[in-house]
Amino acid sequence: RRVKALVWGFCRLVVVGGWWFISGQIGFEREQAIADTIRRNANRVITFELYVRRTLESADLVTQYVEGRFARGNAGAEFVGPPDRPARITGNVTRGGPFLGVSIADARGDIVATSLPAPAIPPNVASHPAFRVHVGQPSENLYVSAPIFSRVVNRNMIWLSRRLSNPDGSFAGVIAINIAPEQ
Repeated sequence: RRVKALVWGFCRLVVVGGWWFISGQIGFEREQAIADTIRRNANRVITFELYVRRTLESADLVTQYVEGRFARGNAGAEFVGPPDRPARITGNVTRGGPFLGVSIADARGDIVATSLPAPAIPPNVASHPAFRVHVGQPSENLYVSAPIFSRVVNRNMIWLSRRLSNPDGSFAGVIAINIAPEQ
């Protein structure tokens, strides 16, 4: 009886010890998997943050360049078209990142230049939030709008916009860079 009890006790001890070891190993591997996932996600977040920062910086540089041209009074024909048709923006200004288009609106909100295919009637963006934010306040900051539906490209777009000023400091309009929300 004693031997039988010892054998059964030993068997129970082996079974309990095995379950304890297996559950400890499962817990350890689970913690390792969670730690690895957190580390991978942190790396993805850093990469995404760098991408967003680079996109915003390139948009900022393009808008600063055009804003500087307006402030010096030498916007030129490439940034201001005739009253009935917007000028077509081409060249390095439009190749500055993952942008769908670059547009310039005058002080009334009429699009005077764009890299997008211009519709027959130039649109007026005076009611657009990315335009209105610059009308009353001189600010050198880049404004990032919420995604808003664009009739010109028939999809949601984010506007990255900056105020344009005349040489005397008065409001000349807005330069807006259009970017897809998924970008």
